[in-house]
Amino acid sequence: MGTGKTIVLVDGEAPPRFIPSTRFTLALLVCFAFIIQYSQRVNFPSVIVCMVNRTKSSDNLTHITSTISTNIGNDPNKNFIDVPTTIKPILTTIQKRGFLKEKQFNWIELQQQILLGGYWAGYIFTQVPGGWFATSIGAKWVYACSLSTSSVATLALTIMYFMSSTHFILMFILRFLIGLAHGVLFPATIALWSVWAVAKERSTLVSIGFCGTQFGTSLTMLFGGLSCGYLYSGWMYIYLLTSILGFVWFALWVTFTANSPSEHQTISSHERDYICNLTGHTGKKRAISLASVPWKNIVTSKPLIALIITHMSNLFGLFFFLTNLAKILRELHGVPAQYAGFILSCGFFLTFLTSLTSGILVDKLVRSKVMTLTNARKLFNSITSFVPVLCMISLCFCDESRRVLGVITILIFLAASGKSNKNLICLAKKLIKEKKRE
Repeated sequence: MGTGKTIVLVDGEAPPRFIPSTRFTLALLVCFAFIIQYSQRVNFPSVIVCMVNRTKSSDNLTHITSTISTNIGNDPNKNFIDVPTTIKPILTTIQKRGFLKEKQFNWIELQQQILLGGYWAGYIFTQVPGGWFATSIGAKWVYACSLSTSSVATLALTIMYFMSSTHFILMFILRFLIGLAHGVLFPATIALWSVWAVAKERSTLVSIGFCGTQFGTSLTMLFGGLSCGYLYSGWMYIYLLTSILGFVWFALWVTFTANSPSEHQTISSHERDYICNLTGHTGKKRAISLASVPWKNIVTSKPLIALIITHMSNLFGLFFFLTNLAKILRELHGVPAQYAGFILSCGFFLTFLTSLTSGILVDKLVRSKVMTLTNARKLFNSITSFVPVLCMISLCFCDESRRVLGVITILIFLAASGKSNKNLICLAKKLIKEKKRE
């Protein structure tokens, strides 16, 4: 070959083209799945600023952007208010529109934080079962059950608009259920790419899929801010949209995907052989038992421990912002809801871009032999760990008088938080091989 590029031959043939291909289509559908997951994850944090009536909260903050004339009546069980359409904004003169009446809830700050944490309370319980089921029965149906369940639960959130009594417990149960359903997705993704992604394409495929997390967050933050700022009961629209998108994705997913290349109905034989030969997947279901899990290798693996610490540190800050940024901008910096949504949308779009490009750049650096795969991943992990830390420290000194600096700091934080997560796949394969050698 005169091009200087190393081409992997499978049965004497060059690799099948990447675009279009079945594996590329799968990556796009995984991306769409994460757009749905994150839109359903952040829809409540993005619209809570317009769901809560801050003039009636017992721990009301001083930065109130509008004065609302309310009439709750003498019903002690009524924890929402029907807000008249004569809203007189202080910071903006935007006139709301829409087919619905304005409806808000009297949740104190403690209740709001419990509801925000309800998702994560469910999310943590299905991490291990998600990987277990994806390996045993296949990732396709784990994905399908996950997002179909969460879409139904998200759609059920809209019934709060039509109810006349307490909503707090119902809201918590539904958010808990959504988190429970979503907890299986990341482990299932690791299992999915272990049989679909060859080593030289893994970073690109994983990046395409995982960048949907930031893209979904960006779109939801934008639409959440706009719906809160311009529509009566804008929170209703975002719940409807994110649930409907989930049903659309479900139809596409069950039609065009399979658990493995050997089970796919329309994949070319050349692409199927290429993937199966290089991943070592035989098409047989893998039996999983407690004894087959390499527990000793997992507990004693220094790279895995380092990766866990890195992810915990990185994701703590990212998920804190994911859950609370809208409230921080609205209540601490006095930014109106529609502008807060636009700012957060821009920030998470930057995260989307850096997440997508980081995986592609890693593959390019490794193929051109500029850096080893290990050093490239260390570099990008370091960037996504240390830069956000500096931004979080800087944000402590940004109040309403330094609003512009605070917004810039948030944007830098989110841009630096984008990375693709393919290390887990490589480590999982390595631990399994070590188990087999024992």
